[in-house]
Amino acid sequence: MRIDGYYHRIGYKGEINDGYWFYRNGLLIHAGGIANSFAEMDNYMNIFIDNQYYIDRKIAWGVFIVENDSIAFERWYPHGPNMAYVRAGKILNDTTFHIT
Repeated sequence: MRIDGYYHRIGYKGEINDGYWFYRNGLLIHAGGIANSFAEMDNYMNIFIDNQYYIDRKIAWGVFIVENDSIAFERWYPHGPNMAYVRAGKILNDTTFHIT
């Protein structure tokens, strides 16, 4: 799994959203947002990181673990009371994983 950039999620309607950065120490940072193009998402991710919007935002932080071809991550979700949830899936290649 590569960690020299961010991962994004493709939504149900094909929208590009939810940027994630994964770090070697098992931490992750999540940035919300929806973009109409990959260039727009890149711009949003750069602004998010450059302005350090994640520093004081509990919902931006999480942890992850990779075992063989599986990935699981836990992070805060702002739905209702802020709670942490785990999502998991399969790593398809070094740039793609599918959360089930």
